[in-house]
Amino acid sequence: MRTALLAALRTTDTGDLRAGLALAGRSVLARQASLALALGYERVIVLAETTFPAVTEAEIGCREASAVFHHVTRLAELAALIHSEDELLILADGLLPDPAALRALVAPRNGALHLRRTVFCLSDDDPHALEFPADFERIDSARCWAGVLVMRGGLAQELVNFPQDSDAISLLLRLALQAGTPCHTLTCEERRTQAWFMADSSAAVLAREQVLVSQYAAAARGDAPYAQVAAWLGGWLVQRVGAAQAHRTQLSALGAGLGLMLAALFAAGWGAAASALLLAAAGVLTLGVSAALAGIVDALMGGRQSRWQTLLHEPGSDILSAAILAVALAGPDAPLAMSALGLIVMASLRLAASGSAARFAPLWRERVGQLSVLAIAAGAGLLGEAVAALCLAALAQVLFTPHHRSIPN
Repeated sequence: MRTALLAALRTTDTGDLRAGLALAGRSVLARQASLALALGYERVIVLAETTFPAVTEAEIGCREASAVFHHVTRLAELAALIHSEDELLILADGLLPDPAALRALVAPRNGALHLRRTVFCLSDDDPHALEFPADFERIDSARCWAGVLVMRGGLAQELVNFPQDSDAISLLLRLALQAGTPCHTLTCEERRTQAWFMADSSAAVLAREQVLVSQYAAAARGDAPYAQVAAWLGGWLVQRVGAAQAHRTQLSALGAGLGLMLAALFAAGWGAAASALLLAAAGVLTLGVSAALAGIVDALMGGRQSRWQTLLHEPGSDILSAAILAVALAGPDAPLAMSALGLIVMASLRLAASGSAARFAPLWRERVGQLSVLAIAAGAGLLGEAVAALCLAALAQVLFTPHHRSIPN
């Protein structure tokens, strides 16, 4: 059985357990357990002196993933749980490698059936080894342990021969080396600072959280200008309210965006087309902030937003915008057929975005700018003409862009 061994024993300078530090609302220990489960491990063993909230959180995460969880306090218990045919993954106390970097090292062939039995090492002049000599302990004259080890579980049986107060992780590392487990020294790219994080203090965890928020906010940016603004606002909000409150903030932004779109729909029904379109532009931007926040939250928490939220973000905002335009165009003196222009123009814009060259696509995805321009036209009494012109321009882009036509000749 694939078994992950995690230790929750080391403390920070303030006396707090490293494993209990919270990164974006989840404990370090729970995140380590998630890393193991993502690699296909079926059982997690936590070595800790007592049960504390992080242990309970890790246990809940394992149960939800249908994995086996054990909490042990003594070497004898640990040796009894690990069998000779087990494959054992060990992560150093407080170490949080980047998930992609860890997978590339442990499962380079990206297969659940092929994991490398390896002692991963750092060169002796590595900044991590120099900063944390007690964690990345020296294994020979030129190398230190990198905090990750995949070994044969049968070696753990020898733990019963050592004093019960011994450091189990250090002992297993030495046993793996004595048994001839291959060593791999991490390259500069593999051991870059952001890929190999040691949670040794609350300040370090907070700094890491801010880096991750900025990183994920950048990844959430779309190519349209409003989407980039929305992603920036999303990252700013997370840093202001804290990553632990990011999910609640995302739901609030989603509710606010839907509220603005409904207000725009009512305003359009009352004949205030210009105000309706301005409200719709604000609603689209707010829904964009919600989408960016959802991407940040999913990346931070390792989850995935629900399907209905995904549909509300895309294509939900376009469907609502089309409905608002349709109601705004269907004035008391306008023929009913005019309302169809609202649906046609939104469909044309989506076709233009997918069928135009890459340098023009952001222009056709810029909903906030388009709705704002239409609001100005509505204030001047030219909404129908502006919608028709925008529709014709989008269709012309699709029809006359070589090699990108979404509409057949």
